Amino acid sequence: MVDIHGFQYRQSPFIAKCVRITDDNGQRLGSFMFAPPLPFDQLSPAFREQCKWLTRHIHRLYWGSGRIPYACASRVIIDCLTSKIIEVCGHQKKRWMQEILPADYTVIDVSEIKD
Repeated sequence: MVDIHGFQYRQSPFIAKCVRITDDNGQRLGSFMFAPPLPFDQLSPAFREQCKWLTRHIHRLYWGSGRIPYACASRVIIDCLTSKIIEVCGHQKKRWMQEILPADYTVIDVSEIKD
């Protein structure tokens, strides 16, 4: 399971900030905080306000935090995965994982699975 928290505003792409990877038994395989892909002051005023709101009310992650370059997200995540079948929760997170992983990985949105 890959748990992802990040930022999005309206039609902007989802920007992952914190990624935690666990195996099927719940054992943590990795936890990563990515640096922002661009400086906070380059975001639109409305996007900056959305980031502040998310930080205060949802996940407490700051836009400027993180040490791992955003461009390295794919490599860092792939190095930690133990399976090519990846579970996430949410369509934005599924889309983001599909964009950064090679085509031979399968990403499943568990919120779409019906009993």
